[in-house]
Amino acid sequence: MKFVQIIAAFIGVCCYGFSTETPRKFIIYAGIGGGLAWLFYLLTLDLFDSVVFANFIGAFSVGIYSHILARKLCTPVTVFLLGGILPLVPGSQIYRAVYFLIAQQNKLSAQNLILTLKIAGVIALAIFLVDTIFIMMKKEQNLDIQKEEL
Repeated sequence: MKFVQIIAAFIGVCCYGFSTETPRKFIIYAGIGGGLAWLFYLLTLDLFDSVVFANFIGAFSVGIYSHILARKLCTPVTVFLLGGILPLVPGSQIYRAVYFLIAQQNKLSAQNLILTLKIAGVIALAIFLVDTIFIMMKKEQNLDIQKEEL
């Protein structure tokens, strides 16, 4: 069952790539990123039973994947990152929040909205951390090059 979910994430991200006119030579790579994000999400969810932490690990993994691939293929990180985080976006949670709000079940609506905000927050945090790590690595490499020149 988990294998089917990972394949579905891959196919979904590939279809997203087609609809957003991602260059064709990068669509498969973007799909792999989505499958990878979902794989890490499922593994972390099984180990820690935390949807929020699982989303963090999924986004962190696809962030690393996207940065490495962007450098190898000389393309912007966003080509792989946007599609890669797509399976992690908390669409069902925001739907439930609005549904319960319309049904006048304010407590359930608030719970789902808070969970949505947590998930969106950890996805953004994971992307920010990966970006920061790669920026720091690049600065370190530049310092090493400057030292060698002296």
